Amino acid sequence: MQEAAVNRIIQLILARQKGEISGAGQEELDAWANASEANRQFVDRCLDRVQVAASLELLDKIDAEAAWQRLLDKNVFEYTPVVAIRRKPWRWMVAAITIGVIATGAYLFLNKGDKQVQEDQVVVRQGDDIQPGSNKATLTLGDGRTITLDEAKDGVLAKEDGAAVNKKGDALVYDPAGENGRKAGKNAAVRYHAVTTPTGGFYALTLPDKSKVWLNAESRISYPTVFAGKERRVEVTGEAYFEVAKDPSKPFIVSTGNAEVRVLGTHFNVRNYGDEETIKTTLLEGSVQVSAGGSQPGTPNAKPGTILKPTQQAWLSSQSNKSSSIMVQTVDVESVIAWKNGYFDFKAASFTDVMKEIKRWYAGIESVDIKTPINDQFTAGIPRNVPLSTMLTILQETSKVHFEIKGKTVIVTK
Repeated sequence: MQEAAVNRIIQLILARQKGEISGAGQEELDAWANASEANRQFVDRCLDRVQVAASLELLDKIDAEAAWQRLLDKNVFEYTPVVAIRRKPWRWMVAAITIGVIATGAYLFLNKGDKQVQEDQVVVRQGDDIQPGSNKATLTLGDGRTITLDEAKDGVLAKEDGAAVNKKGDALVYDPAGENGRKAGKNAAVRYHAVTTPTGGFYALTLPDKSKVWLNAESRISYPTVFAGKERRVEVTGEAYFEVAKDPSKPFIVSTGNAEVRVLGTHFNVRNYGDEETIKTTLLEGSVQVSAGGSQPGTPNAKPGTILKPTQQAWLSSQSNKSSSIMVQTVDVESVIAWKNGYFDFKAASFTDVMKEIKRWYAGIESVDIKTPINDQFTAGIPRNVPLSTMLTILQETSKVHFEIKGKTVIVTK
């Protein structure tokens, strides 16, 4: 896309942000946004005032104009600008486009159709580019049978002890007492199901109590087919985002490693990967109580749990032989659940942590060959639906690192 077109989209988004967009302008912006999911996510992100406000704090430390000029010097665009953009609106727009990787987001989103290969793009050798993850998961039934959900057709997948399991599009929905199932009686046996996502997998499901769960890659949730007791208890490893259906008579409890999260009805995120030292619980809405494993209220020698408020995150060691102290901090919750909304949001992340996230999402990566130690921190917002070469090109624009994809190996140099 020529820079005139880039500027036109920026103009329209700025006008929308200020409430000054015309009817014709809104139609033009909607048409562009509806042309692809990537375009839609781009516009939504640019109009997210909370995200932009956080980004502006980082931009105070970065010379945005110099970074933009660096892209122009590389002849990214075919023509010179035809629309002048004042400094302050452009600063806002840069923040909205991406966090830290100045102007790269605009270039990659708006120029993905260009045939010309730019010299700063990641080189892909010996094979096709590695594609991003998608809706993939395995359902394990109470009798041990497994169903590959991304291959299964829509409809009833199974009926077990009070619940019918339905696949609806890219989601799993339980019907414990509807036409496809039978209402569980007091003596009905309750079996446990589990949904597991692989590397490069993502899946959503609605539990028997109508609570909604989203699973990130390399994650697992285990739950009963019917919540028949005095509580609703599930077990999670990896990362999951919950929107819990309210039921004051039955607390909802998430057991994850060395921690338990107790709620009545709320929105929160739980992260507990085996290769990380901490279990993190982040509250978006409502209230939750976080306790160390074995310290639930009512148990002998139980320690009082920590109550979180919205925007707070609790940290607890994932190792049972370490301190059970719970640390609490205020965080950017939108950044925490960026994975659920379709993008990576790195904030002063180490190179090791960045590559962990990338390897977890791009299943085609078999190895990473780091030729030179990378000790820099990275701050960037990147969509998760792009090929690996695009993902790495955005990181490469920081000028802190260089990548090459060779078969299923990512080669890293300084």
